[in-house]
Amino acid sequence: MTDRDAFDFSRLSVLLVDDESFVRTMMKQILRALGCTNVREAPDGASALKELELYQPSLVVCDLNMEPVDGLVFVQMVRNHQLRAVRELPIIILSGQNDLGSVKQAAARGINAYLIKPVSMQALKSRIESVMTAPRLVQVGSPTTKR
Repeated sequence: MTDRDAFDFSRLSVLLVDDESFVRTMMKQILRALGCTNVREAPDGASALKELELYQPSLVVCDLNMEPVDGLVFVQMVRNHQLRAVRELPIIILSGQNDLGSVKQAAARGINAYLIKPVSMQALKSRIESVMTAPRLVQVGSPTTKR
């Protein structure tokens, strides 16, 4: 992507879903540094689903391991939602699990990208740009993913 056709992060609206407030704060800071000012937060999948009823973001960034509703269940609920706009939302999963089985499980549920924690600003930027321009391609965000 050249500077001329660079992705405009200021037009992005994000729902950030993670059960750890520290992670949400860090991710929100990264998103703001990229130019995204429209960020909402939810501490788990159940809260995130309620948030989706009120706020229709252009992207969801979601942790894999959360309680009481984890990332995989949340993704499945989004993909089965009655509203087409919700069903088709791009979803990036964040996880500390870098094994191929976890990636395959998430991909089977319909995610758009999978990033290994800790997430760098450059990795998140790159994945968001890719997902928002080619949203149905599942992308894995670490060369160290175990097979």
